[in-house]
Amino acid sequence: MEDIYQEYSKAVYNYLLSLTKNKHIAEELVQETFYSAVKNINNFKNESSVKTWLYKIAKNKWIDYYKKNKKSKEISINEDSKELLKCLKKYWKKVHHTFMNGLEKEELKLPSLFEIELIF
Repeated sequence: MEDIYQEYSKAVYNYLLSLTKNKHIAEELVQETFYSAVKNINNFKNESSVKTWLYKIAKNKWIDYYKKNKKSKEISINEDSKELLKCLKKYWKKVHHTFMNGLEKEELKLPSLFEIELIF
């Protein structure tokens, strides 16, 4: 199994990193993947390559991790946010109305108060 780890651990890590976008979580899931592979080596039936089998285990470990750590995101609503939400609600009604009744595109412009400047 050590040979398999040496050959495939980097590929499994890169696969998990592409899923998690987090190197620490990817490293943790690599360990869980290979631990599971060792425990279940007798279930490997040569119906796929070892790499495909490991990727399947890794994907399942990622899904399990995601389900276990999924948290609802809370949004802090201040007065500006409330005003923005109110404006967006009106805007959505205009979009819906335009779709249903074919109004002019100019009626869909957001008020300039809510133009957003992105700073990176």
